Amino acid sequence: VFGSSVAFYAFYKKYFVFGPIGCKIEGFTSTIGGMVSLWSLAVVALERWLVICKPLGNFTFKTPHAIAGCILPWCMALAAGLPPLLGWSRYIPEGLQCSCGPDWYTTNNKFNNESY
Repeated sequence: VFGSSVAFYAFYKKYFVFGPIGCKIEGFTSTIGGMVSLWSLAVVALERWLVICKPLGNFTFKTPHAIAGCILPWCMALAAGLPPLLGWSRYIPEGLQCSCGPDWYTTNNKFNNESY
């Protein structure tokens, strides 16, 4: 909701109007939301694969596995979303300059994102 409403308003104004701090906040929340969604789908796919393709195997899906399946997407999302806030890469306007995301493309050593 946050990322979509910010992007909608920026599209209306035809540029990202919330400044550098707003770009960091919007970029972080959008990155976290997207990554949690993607990793959650991966966890569900793995769980379905175990249940459907290995029904008679030794693996039994229990509460600790479910908890790990809930924690893993958030850990992976934070691993992708926090570094730009801590100085490893940065959040910049992307695409039509109406939303922000991690700077995946700059290779300048000044921004410390060569390996990011």
